[in-house]
Amino acid sequence: MAIRKIKKLLAVLFFGVILAGEITVLADLAAAWFGVYFTRLAFLGCFTVWLLLFLCIRWFTGKRLICISVALPAVLALAAALVLLFWKSFSPGGIYRDVDQGKEELYAGRRVMLIVPHEDDEINVLGGVMEEYVKYGSQVYPVFVTNGDYSGSAETRYAEAMAVADFIGIPEENVTFLGYGDQWAENGPHIYNAAPGEVVTSYAGKNQTHGTQVKSAYREGRDYTIDHLLEDLADVILTCRPDTIYCSDYDIHIDHKATTLVFEKVMGKILKENPEYRPEVYKGFAYTASWYSVSDYFVPNIHSTVNVFMPPLNQQPAVYRWEDRIRLPVRADTLSRSIRSSGTYRTLELHESQHAVSQADRVINSDRVVWKRETNSLLYNAAITVSSSNAKLLNDFMLLENNNLVEESRMPFDGVWVPEAWDTERTVTVAFPEPVDISCMVLYDNPSEEHNVLNAVIRFADGTGVNTGALDAGGAATVISVEKRDVTTMTVILTETEGELAGLTEIEAYQETPEETLAYIKLMDADENFVYDYWTDRKGSTELQLYTSGNVGGNGYSVSWDNEKCSAAIQENGIISVNCPDGEEMVLTVSCEESGISDSVYLSNPGIFKRLQCYLGQRIEEYLLQPDSEEWYWNSMTYEITDIVRYRLEKLMA
Repeated sequence: MAIRKIKKLLAVLFFGVILAGEITVLADLAAAWFGVYFTRLAFLGCFTVWLLLFLCIRWFTGKRLICISVALPAVLALAAALVLLFWKSFSPGGIYRDVDQGKEELYAGRRVMLIVPHEDDEINVLGGVMEEYVKYGSQVYPVFVTNGDYSGSAETRYAEAMAVADFIGIPEENVTFLGYGDQWAENGPHIYNAAPGEVVTSYAGKNQTHGTQVKSAYREGRDYTIDHLLEDLADVILTCRPDTIYCSDYDIHIDHKATTLVFEKVMGKILKENPEYRPEVYKGFAYTASWYSVSDYFVPNIHSTVNVFMPPLNQQPAVYRWEDRIRLPVRADTLSRSIRSSGTYRTLELHESQHAVSQADRVINSDRVVWKRETNSLLYNAAITVSSSNAKLLNDFMLLENNNLVEESRMPFDGVWVPEAWDTERTVTVAFPEPVDISCMVLYDNPSEEHNVLNAVIRFADGTGVNTGALDAGGAATVISVEKRDVTTMTVILTETEGELAGLTEIEAYQETPEETLAYIKLMDADENFVYDYWTDRKGSTELQLYTSGNVGGNGYSVSWDNEKCSAAIQENGIISVNCPDGEEMVLTVSCEESGISDSVYLSNPGIFKRLQCYLGQRIEEYLLQPDSEEWYWNSMTYEITDIVRYRLEKLMA
């Protein structure tokens, strides 16, 4: 009898320990999920309380404890399996339907070069757009300035970039690695600020360009000097002669800053020495518009890029206006309601060494945002003289300059023409080699908002003049209409300023007022998000509006659709009203009647069960399947104890 009681007590104790441990682990993980982390004392206290309950309450017999301790993990495993099966039934069907064939004017027949600092920035700047260029038969040429060997080996970074190119459909021979270092030795200058001919050492301890077995560098064995970097990038551009160039802009990363400065310095030299070559140039932010943008992915209809110059992003310096941005449509099937089946997510996955998918919910949007830098200014071959300071700063294509990138607090305002304190004339004189017609002038203020030109006068040889008024305080383009013919000389006079460093970063003149040449139209929802595969509300009615870029050929538009149960109409205010009854779907096409440029989108009004499936599927992805969702586990006491036990076992086995 006594032996039997002892056996029962031991059974209760043994399985009580197991069940108490299971419940304590669950409590620890649940707390960690909500950001509350157990200490060792709290973990032990929770375990002790549960064990005492099992020992003190007679209901917890050995058999019941056995059943519960076995059933609890079994139920949890079954629940996890059901959640995973549910998600797997949702994810493949989330891919957006690509029904649009109306972007030939925008994406077909082009030679496109994309210049970025690191292997993964090609997606941050142009993910979804590269795929559109490939879809319409254009040639895409990615150029990577660095080896990416600060966080990973060049071998790995090259292989990942080549895998992305292959996935998108970009030929291997189109991909160029300049082979320069990713960041530089701590005690030395950044290569961009190094003296001419000075050989610098990268963070990885290299001082010459190099490739890998996957792909050679553009020029192998070149010393890491600023001269070589500028020369190599110029040669890549002039050898390829792309008609369209995209480049990352002045982001927070030091190599991003250097890349945009190197590119603009090279581009200024090319424009001066090659008057017949005038590519379209676009700049975009890899960080604030992508990698560190707002996490807003998990919604039924995907959102567009948010304003990078407003909180919480606050991109500085702000040498562009948000309203002047160009919004590039992406390829529809790079998007999905399930983030893991998105085409862009798959390309981010290929950059495994950078854990790029962790930013997928920020990187993936319904548009890519860039700004155009005009290259047709008449001043690149004009003679410019100034009353004081450095005239070369005024037509070098550079809106920003930074003489010491490693000084983190230093703003890139070193490229501003600022008249000397003693200079009372404060004039810029321009002489053209032959008479030119000028439609407008473009002036750029010092990007520092503390030092501004409040007014200037543009005076011509015939004695006439034009007041500019206050220039954009952030350094964005200020366009002044002049409409002058047969101009041989002109003078810009700063008449009213504020701040000791008031001046100009750049002066441009155009024979014709610059207009956007990218001609396309795109449907948007009421919140101005681009539409591709769109769910209406449950009532089935929605209102869309039209985004237009460039000269699409007039204001007359027509709509058509492929389901007679649905309807659409263009109202007088340009709003397109759509009606899609419950359970119906349609392909809606809006066309410009004059040019034939069109946009087609897939619209549907799914039932309540499909909407619920999407909602639950996205919550599973958002809270359970995000790449960083395991961080809560790594911070839990369960992980710490498991890691200690694993370490002790490995040591014992050794």
